[in-house]
Amino acid sequence: MKLLASALAATIATASLVLAAPPAPARANVFCPVTIAAVQDLAILGRQGTYGVLLDLDAGDTASVRMRIDSATARYAVDFDDIGPLGPGGARARRYFVMPPGERLVSAWIESTGLGLTLVSMLAATALLIGFTFIRARRIAAHRASMITAFAFSTLFLVSY
Repeated sequence: MKLLASALAATIATASLVLAAPPAPARANVFCPVTIAAVQDLAILGRQGTYGVLLDLDAGDTASVRMRIDSATARYAVDFDDIGPLGPGGARARRYFVMPPGERLVSAWIESTGLGLTLVSMLAATALLIGFTFIRARRIAAHRASMITAFAFSTLFLVSY
């Protein structure tokens, strides 16, 4: 019983340390190789409606980034197509955008880009082709499994897009 009580106390102490620590920043992944590090309203510099964004880019083939921006009344897309070659450690890029008159930034996020969506759609197409070969060979159970797999990959693609 004493051992159980000390183990419980150690678990509670560890949990409180974990909860007290600040959350780790979001990391980019295969579906979205870019994260927003900071967004700054440049009105304090006399640039009304202008915002600066600091992007963290993971190493890879990212050549362009689409950032979605919400105002109170509309949603906008800002494309940054000038991302240069990235080294093995990635890069940090500063970009600027201007909101239409009277609009204020409410939220911003990076739309899924990169190889991830291409990979998922290729997996869905591959599952469809494999399913086609299974149905031609009259392997119904294997065909059904391939179609369910293709449906799952297609759903993942649509949800991530």
